[in-house]
Amino acid sequence: MQWSLSTQTILDSSETLDPKERHEKIRKRLDELEHEARALKFCNNSLAPVNRIPPEILSNIFHYSYLLAQERDEDDWSFDPKPNYTWIWVTHVCQRWREVGLRCPTLWAESLSFEGLEFAEIALDRSRDAPLDIKCYAGTEKKLPGLRKALAQMHRVRSLTLFDIDSDPEPFKALLQSNDLSGAAPILEELELHFPSYQAPAMDMPENLLGGGAPNLRRLVLSSFRLPNWPLIPLGEKLVYLDLSNVPHAPRPTFPEFRSSIRRMVLLKTLKLSNLLPLETHPSQTPSSSQPINFSSLEALDLTDNAAPIINTLRISQFSRSTRLRISIEDSLDEDLAEDLAHQLFDILRRTWDARMQVPVWKLEFSQSSGTRGQETNLLLWFKVKNASKLLQSPDLSLTFTDSELDINQFLFLVKDEVVLSQLRNLEVADARQVTQDTWRTLFGRLHKLKTIVLNIYYIPELIAVLAQGPNAHHDLDASEAHQPCFPALTSLDFLQVNLKASPTILEEILACLTVRSRCTVAPLKKTYIGGCDYTEQEDIDRIREACPDLHVIWGDEFSSDED
Repeated sequence: MQWSLSTQTILDSSETLDPKERHEKIRKRLDELEHEARALKFCNNSLAPVNRIPPEILSNIFHYSYLLAQERDEDDWSFDPKPNYTWIWVTHVCQRWREVGLRCPTLWAESLSFEGLEFAEIALDRSRDAPLDIKCYAGTEKKLPGLRKALAQMHRVRSLTLFDIDSDPEPFKALLQSNDLSGAAPILEELELHFPSYQAPAMDMPENLLGGGAPNLRRLVLSSFRLPNWPLIPLGEKLVYLDLSNVPHAPRPTFPEFRSSIRRMVLLKTLKLSNLLPLETHPSQTPSSSQPINFSSLEALDLTDNAAPIINTLRISQFSRSTRLRISIEDSLDEDLAEDLAHQLFDILRRTWDARMQVPVWKLEFSQSSGTRGQETNLLLWFKVKNASKLLQSPDLSLTFTDSELDINQFLFLVKDEVVLSQLRNLEVADARQVTQDTWRTLFGRLHKLKTIVLNIYYIPELIAVLAQGPNAHHDLDASEAHQPCFPALTSLDFLQVNLKASPTILEEILACLTVRSRCTVAPLKKTYIGGCDYTEQEDIDRIREACPDLHVIWGDEFSSDED
């Protein structure tokens, strides 16, 4: 075998060198050969296709490896899942992959975790100046040191979401009251701070929050914090989403402060406020104050407050047709006051909501039940649009009286006079046991477009009784209207929460209703869905299917397979 000159020289020196000197030369030569072997192996590996992948593609591979490692099993319902670090194995394929991984700042910024301080420090260092998107459930003290390290670099933070889920709120308070959140945040786009509502008392908002400036802030959510004066809340010009719907005992803004803030946030699309509207009833009549507050860009407005500030605010506001309104009145109202207030609200909306109230209603949902404070009445309206998929979105108008003695029958007839129900296609009822047969028949039974009724409650006997009379029933109708069928277009009746065991007669009454509706010739019922699987047995469904052979009966989980 032909040896290299250096190796051959050592082999030939066995008689000229003493053993110790020769042993040292052999060791050095072995080190040289190992170094040469590594260099040759590296050169050989560099020629392999896997080693010629461009760095930007390798970075994407690492990125998706990280995302796949974080996927959770369907059975994993943990509130704060621990990070999975197995994605790092992918960077160990070879030396080049490791080098690319170490030089990928966005990878380390995305994988930033606060389970241990050591990894947090490594990730922050390797991420260099890459933007940080921080979402942390600060429920254990072991996360706080790493979190402090990250917040010390607020100039890099692009989004920050913090939840405190610890029974001891003091560490979280100390974290938020540090100076880190008062400095400059030039690239911050989203800030969410959540303090659990069960903690008492609520936490003070960090002093001088974003006082150093956050010119790109687009989303701000503060939950269960005591807010300071309104001007200290960081309401920048680029805000798109503002949620202050859970800020107990917050000081209300003055009317000029509120108007100025809304006018400054010209890009605002979602606004949620709870007990934060101005209380002034007569703002100063200057040329600027007499102009309406224009919510032209607003897509969703959610107001929870007493009646007076809501009425005052809506009266001086202007909304586009696409704005979705959610109004919740918290006053304790007797029947007359509640009805008068409902009239006022509809009257104001007709004048401020860009002709939206003249558009026919496509879907209506209502309920009246005993709430935490008293009798709660809810009304949800979806106005007709060309794209029927909008029915899957939030309602255009949601109106709630959280504590009133409002008569549901009078309220529904009031709604009939205020909006156009002639095109109503979908009716969903969550709870309406006080609605009379006359209301069901007179108000909804004459609608010629109503195809679907959904009952999201275990049973409504008054409605079932009317439906069981069939579409040709005309009880209590005037002679001129006696020929009009009852629910003349109804083809689908769904029972989402039906309890067939609540009384011995429920199944028989529903069976009679479905039998009459499915066999009639004017408007035969084509489909029914039976939910409440815990209270329904196979023999109950078999009875319905046997009595109504032409009716498509879907029971519980059969719904999903039917859709497939």
